[in-house]
Amino acid sequence: MVQEFLVWWGEQLSSLIPDTLRRSLSGADQTVVLRYLEAAAPAAATIEAWLRDGDNGSLLGRFRLDGDGLAGLGATVDRGRPGTAVLLQLPAGMLLEKQVQVPLAAQRDLAQVMRYELDRETPFSAEEVYWSVAILGKDRALAQMTACLTLAVKADVDPVLDALQGAGIKLAAMIDRPGGRCIPLGAKVGMRAVLADPMKLGRGPLYGGLIAVLALIAVVSPFVRQDIALARVDARIAALQADADTALALRRQNGGVGTDLGDPQNAVGNPLLVLAAVTDALPDDTYLSDFTQHHREIGMIGQSRDAAALIQRLSDNAVVRDPAFSAPVTRDPGAGVDNFAIKLSVRQP
Repeated sequence: MVQEFLVWWGEQLSSLIPDTLRRSLSGADQTVVLRYLEAAAPAAATIEAWLRDGDNGSLLGRFRLDGDGLAGLGATVDRGRPGTAVLLQLPAGMLLEKQVQVPLAAQRDLAQVMRYELDRETPFSAEEVYWSVAILGKDRALAQMTACLTLAVKADVDPVLDALQGAGIKLAAMIDRPGGRCIPLGAKVGMRAVLADPMKLGRGPLYGGLIAVLALIAVVSPFVRQDIALARVDARIAALQADADTALALRRQNGGVGTDLGDPQNAVGNPLLVLAAVTDALPDDTYLSDFTQHHREIGMIGQSRDAAALIQRLSDNAVVRDPAFSAPVTRDPGAGVDNFAIKLSVRQP
């Protein structure tokens, strides 16, 4: 949990550096792309080494996957600029893609969730493939998101990976084309690898000093801004509370919601009463990241110490009915909380 936060925070800090300064320090557009040209016999396979600078590229040479060819390829790569990422471009068909639908609540542990889903979504297990996953879009109304699963079968690519590793070449990722999907290579495949840009892999150390200079301001300022925003919201709520109390008192004097089917409040339910009822039903260790109401249908996304107990608490409430999970509950072991998505309805008056 802490490691993932530090990785995310480092990426936020690096984004504060102006593009022109980043490019001048690290050659931010340069990568070495090794294009693998497969052949019937492994020894006859060829590697084309390209130096790419933005949208431009220059051929560094062609090398056979034999002893002399690999030695020449290793020397060519070593002459490249220090810190430049080395990418392996696979032939068409060796890098596979599939779009999958997953619950929105699984976003924080997407890599871990997909590791367990590989057997169901593909003919392979996690041990048989190199893989990564990237979020393509989110549908909050359905509490789902679309992700792209990218994978390469180890039996197909391990021979060329072993040959390149034997030549002393350290690869950052496998790609199908420059700027396309990538599978980062390394000891750990986490959210940083999932969301990594293949054209930026391997460059962090070159401008780490500048990140350290910005770290103090960058770490403190978000929390200060958050405190100011919360203070403004609290002041606004306090200013409106008197009006809200007056409105609720008038409604009680007039018989509450009433039974007039032409009253818009009867069509969708009183939003203030619904929100108050849900707030009373949820325990103190539960908070929501998303709350939507469409007519009498309500959707909630959030975290709780015990998500299973929420269904019973909401069922006992007199304002709402039929609570049910709209997506599988996922456990966050690091934080000790459950990620949940619940749908329910407002009772008819």
